Amino acid sequence: MKQWLHIFVIGIVLLSFAPTSQAATLQNNDSFYKTQVFPDVSPSASYYNAVQWAYHNKIISGSNGKFNPTDTLKEAQFAKMFAEFFQFPISTQQNSNDWTATYYNRLIAYNVPLNGYNSTAVRNQPINRGLVARMIAHALGQKSDLTSAVTYLMETGISTGQNLNETDPVKRFGASNTLTRSQAAAFLYRMYENGYVELKATATSNASGTVTNNPTNSKEYFMGGAVTARVVNNDYKSYELAFVSNHQVIGGYLTKDGATFEGYTIGSALSGNKNVEKNGKKITLFVDTHAKNKIDAIYWTEDSSSADLKLKALQNDTSAKKYEQLARLMVEITNISRAKAGVAALTYDTKVAAVAKAHSVDMVTHKYFSHNSLNGSTPFDRMEAAGLDYRTAGENLADGHSTIFHAHNGLFNSPGHRKNILNKEFKHAGVGIENRTYTMNFITY
Repeated sequence: MKQWLHIFVIGIVLLSFAPTSQAATLQNNDSFYKTQVFPDVSPSASYYNAVQWAYHNKIISGSNGKFNPTDTLKEAQFAKMFAEFFQFPISTQQNSNDWTATYYNRLIAYNVPLNGYNSTAVRNQPINRGLVARMIAHALGQKSDLTSAVTYLMETGISTGQNLNETDPVKRFGASNTLTRSQAAAFLYRMYENGYVELKATATSNASGTVTNNPTNSKEYFMGGAVTARVVNNDYKSYELAFVSNHQVIGGYLTKDGATFEGYTIGSALSGNKNVEKNGKKITLFVDTHAKNKIDAIYWTEDSSSADLKLKALQNDTSAKKYEQLARLMVEITNISRAKAGVAALTYDTKVAAVAKAHSVDMVTHKYFSHNSLNGSTPFDRMEAAGLDYRTAGENLADGHSTIFHAHNGLFNSPGHRKNILNKEFKHAGVGIENRTYTMNFITY
């Protein structure tokens, strides 16, 4: 006997975030400066103390016995110095074949702005002062967009800037200029002397080791514009995504119970706002209202003009590829909820997805929202017309949500939709997305 379960929801959900701190354990004593470490760093050099101090604190190292103070600093080299200066926790995911990955693993877990997370070529390119400013501001718990970061560094005296006649803070700071190795050592030494050593950024999750040297091996979903959702952990009980654009992480989605992000822990009850802005991030705390308002997942995006442009381009993208990829990802998100409830995962079904897509397009085109089409056909009729011979089926509809993550949370908090999402009888599913209208069909043959 065929069964048909259907329910719909209309709704919009929004965004939210908070940090922990850790004191650096850097040392300083007179003995650091008595014995010259590098023959190419003279005791009379203005940066001598900085290099000696950094060497003894294991922030820097040389090459063939020399420091090479005038060499341009590569991004990976500064990533190492930065990780050691702020004492970022050691990653449990070490990479014996590439020393750079060890440091990138430590930094990506804290969302430190870097360009080379998934490109060894980018890691070997010179780093500019603007990116250094963003990294430092982020570590110190400040906004990390370029303008805010350079303004903060100059207002606190961490840097005076390089172009003092300029009024624009980015130009005054010299954000596009590169750094030499001696300049970087002096930069960090000056921060140490002025007490800017406490790490105030927090880990995005308990997972680490998200840097890969071959990103094509990582599963990705195209989200639109120039943004992809890269799967950091594909275990449904620990599922995590990083939103990546041009090798830069600009957001993410975390679901693992016990994972903590900016002071919020998934699985704990939320008593405050679901949407917050903190430490240069916009965050949504998705809650499960059927489980005492516990945090079920965390969605975040970088709060910067650059990220805003990328996310706007994502939203404006209406390509078939975007909708098809997001449809597949929405089934993955549904499988996370099923896994947490001990229910087997759904298999994505392209034939079912085609039926769902046609209905979403029809609703958007003719400006209505209903399980029944304007010609009177029901979901049952649409399934049979497509030649789908099923035993049990169901349909969820949602409208008005800005992302599939918001749509899923809205559906999951609606009793009827939740029943479909967690129905053990359903084995396959397909999703059709058009603009902000979502049709999800469940089926068992």
